Amino acid sequence: MQTPATEAASTEVPGSAEIPGSTEVPGFIDSHAHLLKDSARVPFPWPESTASEFHRRVAGAGTTPMDVPEPPAPGPPDQMAARLLAGLARAASTGLVEITEMGMRDWWYLDSLARLQLVSGRSDRDGFRTHETAPGQSRLAPAAAFGVMSDEAAGRTLLSADPRTIPVAEIDQITVRGTAPMPF
Repeated sequence: MQTPATEAASTEVPGSAEIPGSTEVPGFIDSHAHLLKDSARVPFPWPESTASEFHRRVAGAGTTPMDVPEPPAPGPPDQMAARLLAGLARAASTGLVEITEMGMRDWWYLDSLARLQLVSGRSDRDGFRTHETAPGQSRLAPAAAFGVMSDEAAGRTLLSADPRTIPVAEIDQITVRGTAPMPF
């Protein structure tokens, strides 16, 4: 007998047949790493469980992971700045060229980055000094970018256009018309 947790969920976006001109694509995913947290050696808030169980518990409490208090910095400011710099250097050595940290829940992260003068808001490196399109070596082809940000196992997303088939200049005009995520 199947339970709600084991039942096969429909990946069809509800109402998708009624929205003409829409395109159903694989579900979008949030592939990310907690580089600064890992570099600073801050423990994750699920030491006795899994990331999935942590997210279920937080959702069940009616909150989000951003509502879980961050522990204090595990060292003095200069030591934290050194740890973050080492983590950034490790990431750069693999070819990672951009980091957007959206999970910081305490100011000490920014204070540490400020000590390294890495939070000025822009880069003066070649190819990044203007608001023009990023240099070719820092861009992914649309199909490659789409492959990185979507997964059939994540469910389905209904869009106003398929980002793999329209001109790149029009991608920012795409709207999300519905989603059917797979339960986790």
